[in-house]
Amino acid sequence: YTGTDAVNHLVRIRAVGDRGTEIQPLLDLLPATAGWHNGGDLAFGPDGKLYVSVGDGHDGSRSQDPNGIGGRILRLNPDGSIPADNPLGPDNPTFALGIRNSFGLCFDPESGELWETENGPTEWDEINLIHAGANYGWPEHLGPGGDPEFVPPVLAYEDQIVVTGCAGSVADGGLFFGEGYSGNLHRMVLPGMGADDRTPVDEVVGTFEGGVTDVERDADGSLWVVTPTALYEQSGRIEAVSTPPSK
Repeated sequence: YTGTDAVNHLVRIRAVGDRGTEIQPLLDLLPATAGWHNGGDLAFGPDGKLYVSVGDGHDGSRSQDPNGIGGRILRLNPDGSIPADNPLGPDNPTFALGIRNSFGLCFDPESGELWETENGPTEWDEINLIHAGANYGWPEHLGPGGDPEFVPPVLAYEDQIVVTGCAGSVADGGLFFGEGYSGNLHRMVLPGMGADDRTPVDEVVGTFEGGVTDVERDADGSLWVVTPTALYEQSGRIEAVSTPPSK
């Protein structure tokens, strides 16, 4: 959250029964003075670690500083400490860098792979498969191609659509993500699962009024879609999502 001190904070709230109790500060993030690209998304990995996407705070140079805290994905223990086996060392919370402004972070429940949605400035929104210690290029490069030191996106949109949210499995029903403005819900599948044959197939499977802000997959396989004004559940195996009735 962004505090009254104009700093972004990562915290943990303990629960007793169904009530939250004390707020435990874990990490102070970037100053929020720019008003842009302050935060991102959180996800626990199959390794029990907490993954945190952090925007660049409207300063792209932060994304290429290996010792910084902005423009990257962090990997932390649940108490906010740094895991000893982090890719850049036991004193560095960075898991991957070169990130601009991410609204979605999720683990594929089948493969355990980490996926991320990332917004470009005026073009090249990206869907990225995140690898430990990898660099995703911002601000030096966005979209396909680029220097070999930068990991290219699995899927990219030259015309900006404002990608949000992330949930599902590319091998079982598809990876779902939203569009922040139009409200379109996308499903991406990778029919070929070989190392050299993972060409993405992308389709729009629903449209939600007001834009999609987040998507989440429940333990029973249901897909939850969040808009600025409503929460929708699509029950059962995720094969297709119907457009909700207009209000």
